Amino acid sequence: MADVEGLRWISKHFGRQVITLEDGDRGKAAVAIRELKVSRHVEMKDGKPILRLRVRIKGTLSELSGQIDRQTINRLAEQKIEQEIRRAYEAGIKKHADLFNLEEMLYRYHLKTWRALQARHWKPDARELEANVEFVLKYAGVFELK
Repeated sequence: MADVEGLRWISKHFGRQVITLEDGDRGKAAVAIRELKVSRHVEMKDGKPILRLRVRIKGTLSELSGQIDRQTINRLAEQKIEQEIRRAYEAGIKKHADLFNLEEMLYRYHLKTWRALQARHWKPDARELEANVEFVLKYAGVFELK
C-alpha cells in the first residue's frame, strides 16, 4: 500500500491529508493539506509519450517541533509528495498497470501516436513521467516561522 500512496495526490476525490515532514535534527512538522490542483498533459518527445504532471498544493501548519523555517517546510513537502508520486508510478509499471491513465490520455488526445505505440507493444517507462510539485504554506497558525 505504501508504494501507491502517491495516487492520493492526483485523485479527483481528494479530501484532506496530513503529512509529516522531518528535517534531520532541526525538527519535525505536520502539515494539513486541503487544497489541491492537478493538471495532466501528454506530450510527445522523440517519438515517446511524456506525462507531465503539475500538482499545486496549499497547506496549513498543524504541528511544529524544533526550528524549521517556512522555506524548508515548502521544500520538504514538495520533495516528499514528488517522491510518493514517482514511487506510485514506478510501482504501477512493475505490476504492468497504468495507474495514472497515461494510455487513456494518449488514446483521447494523440490517437495516431497511440495506434503506432500499440503496434510496437509499447509499455510505460519510469522516465516518461515529469512531475512538478508546488507547495505553498498558507497559514502557520500560532507557530512563528521565519
